[in-house]
Amino acid sequence: MSHELRTPLNAIMGFSDIMRQSLFGPMPEKYGEYSALIHESGEHLLELINDVLDMSKIEAERFELYREEFDARDAISAVMRLMRGQADRAGVSLRGLMPKEPLEVTADRRAMKQIALNLISNALKFTPRAGR
Repeated sequence: MSHELRTPLNAIMGFSDIMRQSLFGPMPEKYGEYSALIHESGEHLLELINDVLDMSKIEAERFELYREEFDARDAISAVMRLMRGQADRAGVSLRGLMPKEPLEVTADRRAMKQIALNLISNALKFTPRAGR
């Protein structure tokens, strides 16, 4: 099942990556931004697919967290970029204060991004228009 879900998504991510890198020549700046967003959204969709597959592992008691050291600013920044469009459509100003120094954590990167995504998504749902 995972192969059937991932194969079309890999094509989308691959072609959007080609566009991001302008491998076939330059394109308007806005298209570059769009292709980057397509790629990030594809990565997020892949993570969601992995989450669904993980649920079956949890139910079968075979789920494992993958702890690693990483800079949490990168994970949170990726989620902020991904949610910016939703915030704009909701009329909400999405802002985040990131420390200048690395914020090293040991955690499951995918789980951390999903937690941040859920928190920001809920905040957007309950923040009135023109809020921040």
